[in-house]
Amino acid sequence: MKEEGLKKRDFISSQLNDTRYIYRLAQDYMCELGCDVNITKGFVVS
Repeated sequence: MKEEGLKKRDFISSQLNDTRYIYRLAQDYMCELGCDVNITKGFVVS
């Protein structure tokens, strides 16, 4: 695989990990506020 392809894959992976982390923080915060939080997979909203 070319270097550019590896960089793109690493970037996408990093973005997905960041999204997962932010999601967990937001979910925990909303639960603390007493909100009902529903979880869906990404393909459902895409």
